[in-house]
Amino acid sequence: LRRRAIATGNKVDAQLTRFAANPKTRLCPAAKVSARERVVNIYFCRCPISHAPCPVLQSCVLYLRAKGWRIVGAQVPVADLARRAATAIDLLCEDTAGALIVVEIKTRVVSLARHSEEYKRVNTQQPKTAYGVPNSLYYRHQMQLAKTAHMFRKSKAAHNKTVKAFVVVLVDKQVIEYPLAVQYS
Repeated sequence: LRRRAIATGNKVDAQLTRFAANPKTRLCPAAKVSARERVVNIYFCRCPISHAPCPVLQSCVLYLRAKGWRIVGAQVPVADLARRAATAIDLLCEDTAGALIVVEIKTRVVSLARHSEEYKRVNTQQPKTAYGVPNSLYYRHQMQLAKTAHMFRKSKAAHNKTVKAFVVVLVDKQVIEYPLAVQYS
């Protein structure tokens, strides 16, 4: 199950990166792709058609569009040279007010009910992380988002702009948004 979740996450990351490079790409079901495109197309009319379109990715892109967020980039590198740390922003979006939004995408291969039950649940065997925060998926994702957003805020790209940050969890073809907690911003 863990390998499947990692593979799904990697697939979504790769497809979002492709989509960010060409946002006019159509999100369409495999049946609507012409015979000529079948060799090159799958998820966005850009990959082999041997599989159905990725519903997880479609739900994510449609969710971003419904929020009015425009994708500015994917896998955007950021760094903190003083701490010798670097990472990549999964998605960088811009809202209608011009604020930049750091989005950390997480995929879960469980039911929505199971996700709701266990996402914020603290590990009883090791209740605290090395940073002293509760050891749950929610808090680990919040810490990762906080560090990524901090690095981005220090970059030239964020100069004089409002920066927001969200963890977006894709679970069971649905999207759940968790804003960066106040204590980490």
